[in-house]
This record gives sequence, C-alpha cells and structure tokens, in this order.
Amino acid sequence: MEVSQLDTLQELLESALVEKSRKVLIDRAIQIIERKAKKRGVSLTKSQIRRLRKMWLSGDFSSTTLRFSGKPKSISRSLSFTKKDAQDVESHSRSLFNKLDGIIEEVSEPQARIVLSALRKKWPRQRLLDRKHIKGFEQRLAASWKIPIELLEMHIRIAFDLGTHFIERHRESPKPRRPLLIDVLARLHARSCQVAAEILTLLKSGFPDGAMARWRTLHEIVVTALFVEKYGEKMARRYLAYDAVESYKGATQYQKYCRTLGYEPFSSAEMKTIEIARSEAITQFGAPFGKNYGWAASAFKKPQHIFAQIEESIGLDHLRPFYKMASQKVHADPKGVLQSLGLTRPDVLLAGPSNIGLADPGHSAAISLMQITACLILLQPTLDHIVMAKVMMTLSDEIGTAFFKVHKEIETREEPHGWT
Repeated sequence: MEVSQLDTLQELLESALVEKSRKVLIDRAIQIIERKAKKRGVSLTKSQIRRLRKMWLSGDFSSTTLRFSGKPKSISRSLSFTKKDAQDVESHSRSLFNKLDGIIEEVSEPQARIVLSALRKKWPRQRLLDRKHIKGFEQRLAASWKIPIELLEMHIRIAFDLGTHFIERHRESPKPRRPLLIDVLARLHARSCQVAAEILTLLKSGFPDGAMARWRTLHEIVVTALFVEKYGEKMARRYLAYDAVESYKGATQYQKYCRTLGYEPFSSAEMKTIEIARSEAITQFGAPFGKNYGWAASAFKKPQHIFAQIEESIGLDHLRPFYKMASQKVHADPKGVLQSLGLTRPDVLLAGPSNIGLADPGHSAAISLMQITACLILLQPTLDHIVMAKVMMTLSDEIGTAFFKVHKEIETREEPHGWT
C-alpha cells in the first residue's frame, strides 16, 4: 500500500470517529429536547426528530423551534438549550472520550476488513511488480559482483565435498581414533557449510547486514570447532554432554510460558528425566559445567566471559572487532540501527537490499569456512588433505581481493542503489 493510501485511511478513520462522536452527541441533545417537550405534555414526532438530526448534522444549531399540531399555542415555542443542558452534553462528551478505545475498535474493525479485502485484490499485480523489481536488482547485482560471488560459490562447494569425503572415509573405518572428536567436528563442519550457503544467498539478494549477522554464527562455530580440536577427545565428550544442560534450560523456559503460548507443558515425568540428565552431567564434570559455556570451563583457571577466552586461546581474538560489528547486526543496538554495510550515507534509511557492502561478509565467510574445513580434514593429515587445505587458503585470499575490488569500483563510479 502506498503512503498516500495510508494517509487516506487515517483520514477516513478520523472522519469516522468524528462522525460517530457527532451522532452520539446529537442523540444526547435530542434526548434533552424530548425531555423538555415531554414536560410540556407533548412528544416529538419522527419527522421532527429527523429534522433536528439533519439540521444538526449539517452544522446548523441556530434554532430548535418546533410546532406541535393541534396543541395549545402556549407550547409552540422555542425549545432551547440552557447552560445546564450544555453542561450535560459536555459531560456526555467526556464520557464518550473515555470510551474512545471502544469506538476506535468499533470503527477500525470494519475498516480493516475493507482494506484487507482491497489489498487481496491488488496483491497479485503488486506481487508481480515486486518480483520484477527484485529480479532486475539481483541481475544488476550479479553483473557487478559476478567474480567474487562465483569464487565464493566454488569455495563453499569445495568445503562441502571435502566434508562429505571425510565423513564417508570415517564411516568406513572400523575403529576410528578419537571418534567423539571426529563426530563433533563433522557436525560443526556440516552446519558451517549450511550457514555459509545462507550467507551466499543473502549476498546474492543484496543483504550484507544479514550476511554479516550470519557470519557471526559461522565464526562461533569455527571458534568452537578449533577449541574442541585443541583439547581433543575429552573436550568433545564434555561438549556433547552439555546438551543435557541446554535441554534443561530450554525445558524450564518452555514450562514457564507454554500455557501463555497455547501449548501443553511437559509432564512431571518428562521434566524429571530432563532434570536427572542435567544433574548427572554436572555430577560427572563439576559445578561450573552447569553454567554458560560450562563445557569449556575446565580449560580456564578463572572462567569468565568464556567465549572471548575461547577465542583468545585459539588465536582468533584478533577477529573480535568483526565479531562486534556482526553482533550489531543481530541485536537492536544503536550502532546497528544508525549504520549499515549497505549504505554510505547515514541520513538514508535502508529498508531493503543494497548493491554495496558485500565485501566484509563475503571475505569473512570465505576465511571462516577455510578454517573449519582445514580443522576437520587435517584430523587425518594425508597429502590430499594438506593440498586441499592450501587450495582453500589461496582461494579465500582471492575471494577477499575480488570482493574488495568490486566494492571500490562501485564506490567510485556510482551511488549505492536498492531495488525500489
């Protein structure tokens, strides 16, 4: 719906409220006139009431003179408002104002049905226009960013194929070394490929902020994988066991709000099972295990702000500025609201895609995917795996260079544009 249409709807709503209020107040005024007439021994006819209503609705309050056929002339006189009558109507007006929410509800409900019906009729045409605009925008974006995006696609495919090949070999092995570690890293790698594909999709559609937000998740996966790999099988066991702690946290939150959400709660027996699993895990690994990032707590003498400690312990703390920037795209912090990767001007509000800002999330995704893929395949450091790790490292550098080149070209030749 266009802004002008929304303004028209507001005008209609305000008009309807005014009309509703006037009718209610006029009804009250007529009641007063009827009482005055009744005291004189007469009743207002339907035609007289219609005449008064029509006159007052038109804004004419000049006269309330009524004539009563067949009645003594003494009562054929002006029935006017006194000061007390005016106070009565004013009091009724205040009462009406107090009931404004109800009046708005009464007025807006039928209007909402009318507007929704109109939107349904217009939507097929609007949908075609939107899709045409989006398709045109994505084609222009693809033309500009063709080289780095295709390189990133290839990068993701290589990671996917290497992960698939690694898992197939692992499953064929009768007694693999460090089975828990391999299981954890394989699962984290699979998820990293999925997140990288999500980042690629967002980049192709012109959503660099969304892509950066998803990179935050990818970075967390990589940090977790490298940390678990560093401490080996025991840390992998702790990581998998921590699922009991997370399940308990989720279950208690669910129990608290499930009825408000309209869902059935867990039974007492189900909650007991979840609680026992958590208690057993904490008994096995110690009290700190029950806290946030408790699975990693054993690696630090003073566990505090554990994710930052994990980053530092594996040498990825230098990426914290990028992690902070990505976090601003996840949360509703002022920095994330006031700035966007897709804009070069802070006075513009970006509510859709942009053709600029793809470089940081694109290059970051390539680096992170290379890191976790190398971490996985080098658990079994064959010559093939060493070569492919170097291939991905070289390719991630090429991706960064290609993204930066296009970014500078767009920045110098044109203003960023969206699809609208």
